[in-house]
Amino acid sequence: MEGAAKEGVVEIDVLDIAHKAGLKELNEEVLKELQIPRLVPCIWWLPWYIWWPWRPIWCWWWHWRYPWYRWCCPWWWYRCHWYPIAL
Repeated sequence: MEGAAKEGVVEIDVLDIAHKAGLKELNEEVLKELQIPRLVPCIWWLPWYIWWPWRPIWCWWWHWRYPWYRWCCPWWWYRCHWYPIAL
């Protein structure tokens, strides 16, 4: 991402970057559930962690990797699900 931002890329493909990072299980359906667009605008003058949707991807990864946690990652559980969850 940082290399693309320095090169002046306008939009970055979330799936392409995720697959390069080793998240092969991330697909279009997961992006739709997380409400993340496939192409994210690259804001080169801001640090990547402000404009890149890493929090919902992190929560998805945590839930996929550690399924015994019922809802989500312990740090951002309230951000993972945009819809109401019935207990």
